[in-house]
Amino acid sequence: EVPEAGRKAILSTTLKLMDVAKEHVALPLAAMSALPLVASILRPTFSAWLIGKTEAGKSVLAHLHQSRFGTFPAFPQNFESTPTSVERSMNTTKDSLLVVDDYCPKDTPRESERQRALAHSIIRSVGNGASRGRAKSTTEERTDFPPRGITICTAEESPVGPGGAASLGN
Repeated sequence: EVPEAGRKAILSTTLKLMDVAKEHVALPLAAMSALPLVASILRPTFSAWLIGKTEAGKSVLAHLHQSRFGTFPAFPQNFESTPTSVERSMNTTKDSLLVVDDYCPKDTPRESERQRALAHSIIRSVGNGASRGRAKSTTEERTDFPPRGITICTAEESPVGPGGAASLGN
């Protein structure tokens, strides 16, 4: 749990970051950034997607919000990561923000499908509040790693068509 002094500092910085982007981007991001403070109580079932053109500043803005919760590598996760790696990060990032960076068009259909599958896995995992169930060869269940923080993804295009927009919180 985030200590009270930390919560106040996070909220103060969130308000300052409102000046960095246009209101229609800054306001939802500010709300997402405040959610980790109450995520263990509310258990949000949605993630945020910053969608825009290349070099629009999506990644920098997401990282600024993430950095208020501690020191992270530039981006702990991206759409080149494995689904298991992203799932574990979504579990270990408790009461904090996790940025999964750079969902973008790929050169081959296979690469595009792999990214799309990871995006859908993130959306389902956060929406269901659960990770993918696994079992050992003995049929004994393996440890579950449900998401415990707030996930923000950056993208150049939506990973779902118009019918799936509600899953993305659009």
